[in-house]
Amino acid sequence: MNLDVQHYLMAIKATLRDEILEALPSAHAQGQVRAIIDVLDKIQAMADWSPAMLEEQIDALKAGQARLSELAQGLAGPVIEPPTQGADMASRLASYRRGIDVWIDWFYNTADIEDPQRRRRIEMAIRDVLQAWLAAERRRIAAVDFPP
Repeated sequence: MNLDVQHYLMAIKATLRDEILEALPSAHAQGQVRAIIDVLDKIQAMADWSPAMLEEQIDALKAGQARLSELAQGLAGPVIEPPTQGADMASRLASYRRGIDVWIDWFYNTADIEDPQRRRRIEMAIRDVLQAWLAAERRRIAAVDFPP
């Protein structure tokens, strides 16, 4: 099953709230479960990526694909499917990510690049796009304060 983290967290919290909390006999145990639900609420907030982060990741992957296309001109490069018009941000991000995966597969499995300098530039471009994509994600991870 491939559901996003939000669905799992909501299911866990619902089970804790609706089934386990009521079955606990002591106030102490109920307080512990309420604390767990509170921590899960904070984790759920962290798991909800902002549109700005998604857009930044999309921009990084899109720019990387454009750079790779430029560097591979004249070679039998991969065919990349563009995102569907009107697709939501998560679908667009997944589409651009698949595109980078296709470039990586092409480069390491099928590319016949005789010029070592050109091969190095393409490899560096792949590394740069992956770093930009991950950097965008890391900048947006929420800092949550868990009290001691």
